[in-house]
Amino acid sequence: MQWGDGPVTDNANGTSALNELRREWIAIVICALSGALGAAALVMRWGSVSSDLISTGAVWTFTADWLGRRLGLLRLRPGQIYALARQGRLRPSGLARVIRDAGVLLMLAGAVYFFAH
Repeated sequence: MQWGDGPVTDNANGTSALNELRREWIAIVICALSGALGAAALVMRWGSVSSDLISTGAVWTFTADWLGRRLGLLRLRPGQIYALARQGRLRPSGLARVIRDAGVLLMLAGAVYFFAH
């Protein structure tokens, strides 16, 4: 049993709909707070623009992996991960995909800014 999982199971992955909603709200709050901290860092000039964008994007990407329950892949062997990828079970869906795509976009923007300036 993982953190946040209750005894009532409604979904195919064994978690209740209420717990999934709670995880989504936690992910939204984490992304909003990291975005606000990144914006404050830009305004207060605590770091460079590229490092702020890359750091915020990394937090968003990690949050998406947590939300999509992909952190358990760290315990698997490469062959097991490959088998899951072949089955199509590694693709994030819903909010996890949106957050991951936004995080990758932020990191890409940070890299472009780093090499352009």
